[in-house]
Amino acid sequence: MATGALSPSTAEGKEAPRVADFDELVDEVLAKKGPSKYTDGLSEDNWEEELEKIPLFMTRAPTEIDPQSAPALAALQDLIYQEDTPKSRALAHKEDGNEHFRKKRYRQAVETYSAAINQGCKDRELRAILFCNRATSQYRLGNFRSALADAGEAHRSNDEYMKAIVRASECCVRLKRFSEALKWCEIGLTLEDKNPVLKQLRVTATTEKKKQERDKRREEAATRAKSQRDTELVQIIKSRGVSLHLSVERPVDLTSPHPAGARVHLTPDGTLVWPVLLLYPEYGTSDYIAEFREHDRFIDHLTEMFKTPAPWDVEGKYPLQALQLYYRDVHSMELWRVDPHETLGFILKRKSYVVSSGTPELFVLSSLSAYTPHFLGKTEK
Repeated sequence: MATGALSPSTAEGKEAPRVADFDELVDEVLAKKGPSKYTDGLSEDNWEEELEKIPLFMTRAPTEIDPQSAPALAALQDLIYQEDTPKSRALAHKEDGNEHFRKKRYRQAVETYSAAINQGCKDRELRAILFCNRATSQYRLGNFRSALADAGEAHRSNDEYMKAIVRASECCVRLKRFSEALKWCEIGLTLEDKNPVLKQLRVTATTEKKKQERDKRREEAATRAKSQRDTELVQIIKSRGVSLHLSVERPVDLTSPHPAGARVHLTPDGTLVWPVLLLYPEYGTSDYIAEFREHDRFIDHLTEMFKTPAPWDVEGKYPLQALQLYYRDVHSMELWRVDPHETLGFILKRKSYVVSSGTPELFVLSSLSAYTPHFLGKTEK
């Protein structure tokens, strides 16, 4: 035996078994273990699904690749992106993004173009294409602001890239930023004065800008007219001896905070009509009277409202004859009693009453409820 050759003997010094001995050993093991069924292969139920995971047998490209369920395909994808340069990796992602876009998978296209951009490629022309492609995908998704931002980035990378200029113009029109759209059109038409898409976009932006300016003038005129009417109405209210709580920032504020949105107004015969809020503190509920004329008595409205018991008055403590009305002095925070046979206009003229947010408010209590003296405390006047 030559020096350094492997010994045919085992570590224990026994002679290594011959091939025939191995065959006998295999037969012996199989005889002891018995026959077994291979369960990890293809079956009649799953063979098509399993073959779809093998790149050679795929009939369609998957939209997403899960390394757990399709390790072979994931490995191939990794090979695509394991090129040596940022540009080659960006180009590989770009091709995938183009495929998603062709299949109208715009969200996946955005993600893939983003991955290409993030490779840090310094090629300005390629960066312009990547940003413009992502802008187009965002545009198809209706994300016009994001699309405009990407189109702007594409233009910064290549200021003669017409696709980016057209896309930016389209985004501005969609966003109703017509002045900006016209600027983009002028940039593009300076490069291609006969570009049909930009020429049409310029016409559209010019027309819509005029409409926008017209609508703005009408809105401003309507706002001025409303402000003038409100100023006149405030003067009429004050001439009735009514005190209004008006802030310095909003000296003419007659807007009711109630969702119904009723506002104090003047009828053709010169009568003030107010929205009035009745609060029931014991039950944490309220009633909203949208039109309460200044000459109406409280009892007239209450009689109509309490023809039948209120649904929240399960104990019957709030019949019409037991109702009591109060308002709070916003300066002293004291509660003042209101005779229900008095008119709204009479109460509003009291020096202790101040109307806030264009809506008079009153508390409704009951002489039959133990809650009433608790609420009143020592503040009643």
